Amino acid sequence: YKLDHLYGLLLTFGLALIIQGLFRHQFGSSGLPYPIPESLEGGQRLAFMFLPNYRLWVVVFSLAVCLGTWFLIERTKLGAYLRAATENPTLVRAFGINVPRLITLTYGAGVGLAALAGVLAAPIYQVNPLMGADLIVVVFAVVVIGGMGSIMGSIVTGFVLGVVEGLTKVFYPEASNTVIFVVMAIVLLIKPAGLFGRAATQAGAVEHAGASAARDTSRTTMIGFAVMAVVLLIAPLFVYPLFLMKALCFALFACALNLMLGYVGLLSFGHAMFLGGASYVSAHAAKVWGLPPELAILAGTAVAALLGILSGAIAIRRQGIYFAMTTLALAQMLYFFSLQAAFTGGEDGIQSVPRGVMLGVFDLSNQMTMYFVVLAIFLAGFLLIYRIINSPFGEVLKAIRENEPRAISLGYKTVRYKFAAFVLSAAIAGMAGATKAIVFQLASLTDVHWSMSGEVVLMTLIGGLGTIFGPVAGAFVIIAMENYLAEFGQWVTVFQGLIFVLCVLAFRRGIAGALSDIVGKVFKMDVVITLKPTEPAQSVKLAMITSTTGPLALYGAAGVEGAKIAVAELNENGGVLGRGLNLIVRDDEGSAQTGASQAREAIRIDEPNMILGPVSSDVLLAVSGAAKETRTLLISHTANTERALLERGHRYIFSVVPSTFMEGSAMGAYMARQPYRRYVILGPDYEFGHLQADAFERRLKAESPACEVISRVWTRPGETDYSSHIDAIRSARPDAVYCNLYGTDLVAFTRQAKAQGFFEGLRFAALYDVDALQALGRDAPDGAIAYDRGPFHVIRRSTPSPRIEEFIRRYGAATNKYPSAWAICAYDAVMTWARAVQKANTFDAESVVDALEGLEMDSLRGPGHTIRKIDHQANVGSYIGVIAWDDGYPDLASWKDAVYIHGDQVWRPEAEVEAARGTARELVS
Repeated sequence: YKLDHLYGLLLTFGLALIIQGLFRHQFGSSGLPYPIPESLEGGQRLAFMFLPNYRLWVVVFSLAVCLGTWFLIERTKLGAYLRAATENPTLVRAFGINVPRLITLTYGAGVGLAALAGVLAAPIYQVNPLMGADLIVVVFAVVVIGGMGSIMGSIVTGFVLGVVEGLTKVFYPEASNTVIFVVMAIVLLIKPAGLFGRAATQAGAVEHAGASAARDTSRTTMIGFAVMAVVLLIAPLFVYPLFLMKALCFALFACALNLMLGYVGLLSFGHAMFLGGASYVSAHAAKVWGLPPELAILAGTAVAALLGILSGAIAIRRQGIYFAMTTLALAQMLYFFSLQAAFTGGEDGIQSVPRGVMLGVFDLSNQMTMYFVVLAIFLAGFLLIYRIINSPFGEVLKAIRENEPRAISLGYKTVRYKFAAFVLSAAIAGMAGATKAIVFQLASLTDVHWSMSGEVVLMTLIGGLGTIFGPVAGAFVIIAMENYLAEFGQWVTVFQGLIFVLCVLAFRRGIAGALSDIVGKVFKMDVVITLKPTEPAQSVKLAMITSTTGPLALYGAAGVEGAKIAVAELNENGGVLGRGLNLIVRDDEGSAQTGASQAREAIRIDEPNMILGPVSSDVLLAVSGAAKETRTLLISHTANTERALLERGHRYIFSVVPSTFMEGSAMGAYMARQPYRRYVILGPDYEFGHLQADAFERRLKAESPACEVISRVWTRPGETDYSSHIDAIRSARPDAVYCNLYGTDLVAFTRQAKAQGFFEGLRFAALYDVDALQALGRDAPDGAIAYDRGPFHVIRRSTPSPRIEEFIRRYGAATNKYPSAWAICAYDAVMTWARAVQKANTFDAESVVDALEGLEMDSLRGPGHTIRKIDHQANVGSYIGVIAWDDGYPDLASWKDAVYIHGDQVWRPEAEVEAARGTARELVS
């Protein structure tokens, strides 16, 4: 309580990371069922909507709790003590009141209210460790708009903003994600204290490491700079250049933030908008406009500076927590713009950005050339920051940080100085982002998400605020942790949270040196999952790039287990061509950038004979680029974007799962045979959802011209409240709904829809795979149509064999779960590769590729599946059935009337493949 509010914000952010990491480690990322009490089931049909009884009870109970809290704070002696303690703690302490205890109890009560809200929301939303991750940003906005310290303000603002967001979803869905932050920015411009907030003295500048430290002389700094430059010049001889380039980009980013946080004393929680905005512009300029890399980087830097001017004009007159929240609001607007804008590529981002030739001389496709260009940019940016903070301008910034009223009394226009520093910081952050886009040949949503702003604050804290070298050390420590501690999975998040907490509580001067020593001693990041070679030197390596952390970890974990079973079976039978197999797993974190980096490092260090493809389609495209560059075989077993095999296809990529087109077409063919004519399509609002919906509608109308799609309803990834979408579907009055939501999104939608009686009298078809059905339990909608790539319960009935039974046994013994299609497809990928190697009688990649073309797969899904030569797509199909409970699976909803639509019936005609790819000969050139 003695610290500035901003340190309290950072402390709670660190605690949230710790708790989130621990829960994800213990319970995983998938949701757990939380049934509605029987007494509150059902609902009330109103004139304009269906209102579930449980939601009505939550509304009434929540209002009672809110009013009770307001009464306690505003109308009781305890509340009077609390308000006095927050406004003038020194005076209250003089009256003998224990202020620390009072503040601590108040904080505990606030945490209890948050926990109560989570319990109330549990039956409505998905119960998982991430259920509050994105909501917390909205909660910040509600509190700031309502006014810090105003309970009634939070109550009224929360209700009003909920109504505003709901109406926006109906009348202008594209703006529903940003409307809260637009309102927040407007309110803070007009009334900085919030709508119901009381005028208060703004918090001062943040305490920093350099405030009381001895000032470094120019000579000392230059010696340190020279040593740093020499070390970085020779570093590529000992460390992977791609890792160094990533660390240098983030080091420059951290230095840019430190200019504001360490030398002006203003915490920006929106610096990701400059890094990510410049990254998108630079990538677009290089790929679409064809600009050389130097101009692309300059374009990104200029746009970041422009963003700095626009956002600075809005935020710079705010201070303390209000400045941080305003920058966060502006950054969230840019994030949702980037998610929806056409030129950004949405969830996929801008990929395959050409590195080009700098100044017409330096070919950046050469890794070492690229590294020295990045190093030059970093050193130039570092020297620029050093010159700024050691100039008369920089001395004024330090005076503002120490005592802004005194600086004003001396005649300085402090707002102008802070504005100039903000724009300079934005431009330098943009230079880091633009350079990063060229290095990794990618611009993605990761760089513009608010969590990136938190990550760079952590880097700066670790290194030390207000020090010139601290942010560099902090950036290298964090990037090293992300790379070399990846084998610890969710524990990495816990470690980062612990460091955040320690830095805020005890080491605000920075602990970069100590952390560097610790990180240097940890194990290599390679995770050998199973190893049983005949001789270590003769072992064959398979690299698996997948999501072991993040929202896609459920699918990644299943795929890893399936691949482990395949490797174990092969090793138990003498390996492949007499050589044992090692499976090496690397975490792509669900990020295209991380996936590409992990693939390149795996290829360089591990030298795998084959790469197993990732979960996410955008990661697959990024990993595919690395495979193409190095001529390394890649087999996709989960991600199924058509682009990977069509316009982005190449000789070394294969797929053993049905593509988005094939899955959509299979469902279209099946539903065309049903007695339904009016359809609504429900799906995620990004490329996967749209492409599969297009394929469904095309096949549906081709086989049954009387059918029509009367509406398409799109949801955003990770959405928690589907009420408006359910109402929109009901109002369209369809005969049936085709849904291509999947995973946790589908589970959350199903629970909410079932609670509202949505499935009564309406035919619903969706990707109810085994994982979704296990998560739903008794909430699975009986009678709904389900489709899946490899449901074990259907396979063991339609193509029974000792092999599928052994697979089910092994998977259950390892996970205590039924195997999902993700595990089965990963198993098939390893076994099909092994069959190709045996056919070629060599591990040579070119020979194995030739053997794979036209090969009959070795598959748990049965015989008759081959790989087409023209696009390397396996003719695997989709299983479709009706959800029904089976006595053989008392804890899992099974299917009845299952059919299998073979891939030969639904894959894209060869003429269309040729048209999409220009010419089929590109594949084998």
